Amino acid sequence: MVMDYMDRDLKALMTQMTQAFTQAEVKCLMLQLLSGVAYMHEHWVIHRDLKTSNLLMDNAGRLAICDFGLARKYGSPLRPYTETVVTQWYRSPELLLGEKLYSTAVDMWSVGCIFAELLTRKPLWPGKTEPEQVELIFRTMGTPTEENWPGWTALPHARHLRMRPRTAQPLRAALGLGVSAFIGTPFISDTGIDLLRRLLCLDPVARISAAAALRHPWFAESPPPTDPRLMPSFPDADEQQFGHHAGASGSVLGGDGGAGSSSVEAHSHGAAGGYAVSLGQGHGPAGGHHARLDAHHDGASTETGRAAADRHASASRLRSADRGSSGASSSAARHDSSAAGSAAGSGAGVGAAGVGARSDGLPAGGRDSAPLPPAASKPAVSSRYADDSDEERSPRRR
Repeated sequence: MVMDYMDRDLKALMTQMTQAFTQAEVKCLMLQLLSGVAYMHEHWVIHRDLKTSNLLMDNAGRLAICDFGLARKYGSPLRPYTETVVTQWYRSPELLLGEKLYSTAVDMWSVGCIFAELLTRKPLWPGKTEPEQVELIFRTMGTPTEENWPGWTALPHARHLRMRPRTAQPLRAALGLGVSAFIGTPFISDTGIDLLRRLLCLDPVARISAAAALRHPWFAESPPPTDPRLMPSFPDADEQQFGHHAGASGSVLGGDGGAGSSSVEAHSHGAAGGYAVSLGQGHGPAGGHHARLDAHHDGASTETGRAAADRHASASRLRSADRGSSGASSSAARHDSSAAGSAAGSGAGVGAAGVGARSDGLPAGGRDSAPLPPAASKPAVSSRYADDSDEERSPRRR
């Protein structure tokens, strides 16, 4: 089975956002959601589990409906279905009261709950139990009557309902929506509030359909819906996790990461603590050349390591000049010359040849590194072995 790759679900996206969607962005998402729901209903399918975590979105701004595990074909006349469907926070009041003969209206109630969540970035009615869910709904929308919901008293669980009559609250105040887009709170126009009220109508027969919602005047008024390609995008969890590990290990991905990219690594451990440098560069699809240099310290900074190495080399040369050509200074000079030569070779490998090099001497030189001190001159050979033959250099038997 092959399906489109979508970067994230809408619920996860809203948890990453620091600000709510604008009214134009909400229009863009609602148009796509209603178009998908209308397509399902035209083909006699009810989803029965619409919620923000079942709506997928990619970085191109496309919205997709997923998780059809509870979806069912319906027909006319209606036949009974189970009422324990739809996640509780998005479940319609007729299902909470035990209705078994239902159709597309249960999906439209869920769309209304999603609409409100897009505006406020939080669930509309997060009840912990079914009785509490009913209480939260009727506290906002008012208790049903035979005038606004004919026949509701005949539902199986209606006779167990014990609550005092309530009148409906203004949705703008109940959701904490502002009256203007310039006061810092989520905003929606009065026409948008009207669409939300029609989606959250208690009577399933009077609840607006997906096709009628697409023709609602809210989508035609200013501001127009945002183009999907201009919707905000965020790195998904896999990209963030990959970037975190790449930064911790010093690896670099340049360009498109294909055959045109290259990576150079040089590791060195100096007197003040080692550091690792990773240089990666490559050519992306547009021919661009990208490079990045990451340095990770094992105790001291890169500059500190270089300064300590320079001081170490200078002190060694002074000791060599003061002590002359004695055996101790010859040994020290050979050690410093070997270390400096190894570091210079490592620097040449990174800067010119572009290959990895390892050294246990001074820090590796690179494109951005400070110039290395001149290598010490070749130490004089000890006079003891100047004229000795190979036989005399070997250990003497007693």
